[in-house]
Amino acid sequence: MEREPGKLQRSCLWLALISLAVYVGAMTLFKISTNDIWIHLKTGEYVLRHGWVPLTDPYSFVAAGRPYIAHEWLAGVLFYVVYAAGGVTGLIFFKAAVLWAACALLVQTARRLRARMSVVLPAFAAALYVASARFLERPHIFSFLMTALYLWLFFRYRTGGRDRRWLWAILPAHVLWTNLHGGHIQGIALVAVLAAGEAFHFIRARFFGRGKEKALPARDIVFLALLVPGCVLAALINPYGYRLLVFPFQLAGSEVFMRTVFEWQPPYTPGFSGTTMFPAFLALVVAFLAAFFGAQRDRTRSGAGRESLGELNAVFIAGLALTAIALTVIRVQGPSGLWRPDILAFFLLFLFGLFGLFAIANVRSVDFIQAGLFALFFILSLKHNRAVADAALVIFVFLAANASAWLDRRTAAVAGAPPWRDRSGRSNVVLGSAFLIAAAVCTAVFGYPFDFSGSIREKGFGIASNMPVRAVDFIARNRLKGNAFVSYTFAGLLIHRMTPDVMVNMDSRNDVYGEELYLEYSEALRDPAAMRRYLQRYPVDFFLLSRDGLASAVYDDLISTGAWMPAYSDDQALVLVKRRTGPDGPP
Repeated sequence: MEREPGKLQRSCLWLALISLAVYVGAMTLFKISTNDIWIHLKTGEYVLRHGWVPLTDPYSFVAAGRPYIAHEWLAGVLFYVVYAAGGVTGLIFFKAAVLWAACALLVQTARRLRARMSVVLPAFAAALYVASARFLERPHIFSFLMTALYLWLFFRYRTGGRDRRWLWAILPAHVLWTNLHGGHIQGIALVAVLAAGEAFHFIRARFFGRGKEKALPARDIVFLALLVPGCVLAALINPYGYRLLVFPFQLAGSEVFMRTVFEWQPPYTPGFSGTTMFPAFLALVVAFLAAFFGAQRDRTRSGAGRESLGELNAVFIAGLALTAIALTVIRVQGPSGLWRPDILAFFLLFLFGLFGLFAIANVRSVDFIQAGLFALFFILSLKHNRAVADAALVIFVFLAANASAWLDRRTAAVAGAPPWRDRSGRSNVVLGSAFLIAAAVCTAVFGYPFDFSGSIREKGFGIASNMPVRAVDFIARNRLKGNAFVSYTFAGLLIHRMTPDVMVNMDSRNDVYGEELYLEYSEALRDPAAMRRYLQRYPVDFFLLSRDGLASAVYDDLISTGAWMPAYSDDQALVLVKRRTGPDGPP
């Protein structure tokens, strides 16, 4: 199935596939550093023990009795089954297996779009570098997998005889996706874009006479369009009914959490723009647009024998090149220069505007499926940085396809030979494979750099040092029970280890607590008077606090009251317990 040259030798193809698998392993196998996994484990345990999903909150003394929609309950069940069998290491390898499957589907989709393996390798390396920061033991890894599956199913149908059975498979897959992760809403939008794109292709073929050989018949377009409401109905097959379908919109409508939680902030804000992933994502977008402009421009000829849109497309390409140069310059200057949210937001919107103008000007030649999917995922990435990983993985497929198409035309034009006579194919695949393996080795040895200040992701297996393992061990060993005032990122592990003996006041289930309780909790961590009011309102038996999230004035005030005393402390966490009075004195 390789076209460069002819069919790749089996050994060369196997080398490429092995290098891809090794690179995915290096980018997915590392210590658990997400606090959310522990709540998912507890929810999975709850579902298996009770035979049904929780309907009201079972973990908090502050939010007790409030409705709880465990919208990722099936992911929690899978995580818990794996954890029960293989512990923390099992969870890490399970995550890697899910992501290996997603990457395999994406690579296979790119190949179905006739992408050269010599192009797939570097494009894949860039996309995975961007996405790896989100390769965590959280339910969103299933959205990566399902997005890849939907793309593969569609292009398997599109390029493999148009057998509708591949499209029918989307409906049961959507039932599964709905119960795994809220990203299933993204899946509905994806199917809508596919239907709209094919409708545009049909209209273009019917009224402009362009691309008739590629346009689907009307009955297939109607079938695709009906898949959209079909997916909506499939999403209703869950324990919570319509509430699970509207849940993502309700959560996204919470202004406080969208503004304060890191992953819901736009990518150009300082927290994300200062990472190594952001400039890599910009480079990936620019590379895709360059390949898209080169491969999809309208090549019809004018009376003078030139491309009718040659001058206009040259302007688009020049604008893209100048944008790339400007972004490089301001990145070199760093945060002290123009690497600011307003400037970065302008360039991102400018790139999207450039893309839109190109698509409109070249409406007779553009692939509306690719254009629509890029627009969908790029817009999502502009809203929330958590969607940057999804966008990078989708962009990879079309970057590889368009760059390969552009190289094919160039090869045929220069050499006067069909594209599969490109004699540099094998050597490029070998070089690309060597690069991926070298990158995997460097990541395994030196780690994955999160930012330019030297912050490295922890290598190996087990639980990362940002988790309060020792503090929770202390709580369990000393059998502390009751109501715990817990820092937001520490609550998950405490819930996993100690519920129902310990109930918490706050955790990362933002939908359960709502803005009022969250703001009340946040203010208590900053202001001593607010903490005193909090303790008067809610009964607290001990504290598990992060040193980074607690104002020193609040800590000092708690100790000065004489009601609390430090019982445990390390470089990351501290535990305060009530000071006992009476004949035995303090503990």
